[in-house]
Amino acid sequence: MRERNNYNKKVLTNLIEILSSRRKKQLLLISFLIIFNGIAEIFTLSSIVPLLNVISNNNYEIENNLLLKIYSFLQYYIDIEKSVLIIFVFIVILICNSILRLFTIFYINYISALIGNEIGTLGYSNCLNQEYEYHYKTNSSNVISTIVTKTNSTVDTIKSYLNIFTSLIILISILVTLLNINKEITSLTVFAIGIFYFIIYFIIKKRLKRISKYRSNLIQEQTQILQEGLGFIKDIILNKCQIFFIDLFRFKDKNLRVIDAKSDFLASSPKYLLELIAIIFLLSFSAIFTRNTQDNSLLIPLIGSIAFGMQRLLPVTQQIYASYVIISTNRSSVKSTLNLIRKKSNSIKATKNKYKLKESIELKDISFRYNDNSKYILKNFNLKISKGERIAIVGKSGSGKSTLIDILMGLIKPNSGEILIDQTSLHNSNGKINLGEWYGSISHVPQTIFLSDSSVASNIAFGTTDGNINYKQLKKAIKEAQLIDFIRKCPLGIQTNVGENGIQISGGQKQRIGIARAVYKDGDIILLDEATSSLDTETEKAIIQCIKNLDKKYTIVIITHKENTIDFCDRIIKI
Repeated sequence: MRERNNYNKKVLTNLIEILSSRRKKQLLLISFLIIFNGIAEIFTLSSIVPLLNVISNNNYEIENNLLLKIYSFLQYYIDIEKSVLIIFVFIVILICNSILRLFTIFYINYISALIGNEIGTLGYSNCLNQEYEYHYKTNSSNVISTIVTKTNSTVDTIKSYLNIFTSLIILISILVTLLNINKEITSLTVFAIGIFYFIIYFIIKKRLKRISKYRSNLIQEQTQILQEGLGFIKDIILNKCQIFFIDLFRFKDKNLRVIDAKSDFLASSPKYLLELIAIIFLLSFSAIFTRNTQDNSLLIPLIGSIAFGMQRLLPVTQQIYASYVIISTNRSSVKSTLNLIRKKSNSIKATKNKYKLKESIELKDISFRYNDNSKYILKNFNLKISKGERIAIVGKSGSGKSTLIDILMGLIKPNSGEILIDQTSLHNSNGKINLGEWYGSISHVPQTIFLSDSSVASNIAFGTTDGNINYKQLKKAIKEAQLIDFIRKCPLGIQTNVGENGIQISGGQKQRIGIARAVYKDGDIILLDEATSSLDTETEKAIIQCIKNLDKKYTIVIITHKENTIDFCDRIIKI
């Protein structure tokens, strides 16, 4: 119990800490609304006693000072019966209470949605702002499932905490009022309800813990299956293995939905047993009081008030229990979300400035391996690239060419050795070289060009909104990448949509867009990593010619395993 309370306290504290000041103020407003709900509940329950008294006894004298003043005031102007006044006041209070409750429920859901948006954005932002090392070491399905699905579980948890807070305030208000009406019946009934939920808690607490971990793992596995199925769609169609992936998804999805069904059952089932217990207790008390009380006119208001109070008490108690089940079920998902959001980001701050290479890039005694248990991919490697030079790095697959490119770009920090930019260490420059500015000077053209489902212009001006595209620079990039003829043939010119991942254009045009993107960025250095290896011979020759014709101001490094395509380079380095 203590461990669970500490968990709840820690989760609440962590969730509140990550929220913006605006959301915190909105949560404070919700707190005030909840307190008003409690006060409204006291007024509603207090008004039922005179209502039932006046119904059961025509000669009932108004004892409540506020009602008496209202009655006296109205009597001065119009002739109104006491019963009509009390019924009217009760209806007004009930309407006001219902409106307040509806508004509170709406506001809790609305603020929870905004908090969900904030948490999801924080998670995505923190993920994108991690260093490159984090991304090659982390399974992307875990990140996606956390940002998309587990964030929703976190929002459900926040709503559940707010619902518990609301229900507790209303519960206390109802109990205070009912105890004031009759201590014996209220105490015994509440004791029975408390024992009932206490027993259920001990029966299901271990099961909920298991469900929480299992559910979190299933969410990640389901996301991974979807990613792999869509990512390997060509091979799946060619190998006719759709049924394999469908069965995998069906199994994981079924288990996830069954888990959610079990959780929903555990959350809702006590309600029906509780209603039965409450009715049995109330009928038993009625029978006892009827036998021991001579005047049944006093019994009707008493039992009626208690029944009305219990009718409002049971849903509130059930809400607390159901919210607890949701919190427990989502426990592991919330942990994953908080871990992603609170993970320290060591990313480089965005800057529009670009580093201008003056002399050279030098790799000095570079050694690198991905972890302590793996072999060195590069060992005491040395290379010097002068400004404006065009060099080719040739080697077999797995020889470390792509890793070398990542080290050159500054995405990977070598285990030992130095990267010298104009004779200054890139990673230990003491502020002389800004890594963000270095990134700005580099254009990377990979083997597989990622293209978004948008226009040619948007894909060339990657990461720039349509309204901020520099069309002068865009025109230059299109010309240098030899895309003019292609764009002329497009029905909408540069606004032609290329489809998801460029499915509507050829591989050669995709690579040209990649080169145009590199030119549009207007850095000093272009790194091409197997940029033509997946193309046919004729298209490859055309792309190589395109690279040869690039402005001489660029320092170009080409990674390839084909020596016959790089005769225009100043040097060829073999790994």
